[in-house]
Amino acid sequence: MAHRTDLPQPDEALRRADAHPATLHILMRRVAQWIRTTAPHAGFTLDDLDEITSSTTWTHLKHASNTGRVDRPRHSALHAVLVAAMPTPRDGETRGEYALRLIAASGRPS
Repeated sequence: MAHRTDLPQPDEALRRADAHPATLHILMRRVAQWIRTTAPHAGFTLDDLDEITSSTTWTHLKHASNTGRVDRPRHSALHAVLVAAMPTPRDGETRGEYALRLIAASGRPS
């Protein structure tokens, strides 16, 4: 009997593709570009990180969809993986400083 959290094969394939290191690399670079060009001297918090990563993942999935629609479970899963892969903002860190750390943390795509 399948466990209730088991995904159908196509859904599991999408989840794995979304969480691929190359995808995360691209999304982290997009977030870094966004925050370093928008008020780079302003402070950066976890709330800022959550808002920006949510928007970035939503946009990415919308463009990747054939229909232009995004299902919430897929968005939530990618958002969680992306936030977990990113460094936590430090107290008093500016957006520009965080962007530099994020670029360094993004590494190279696999």
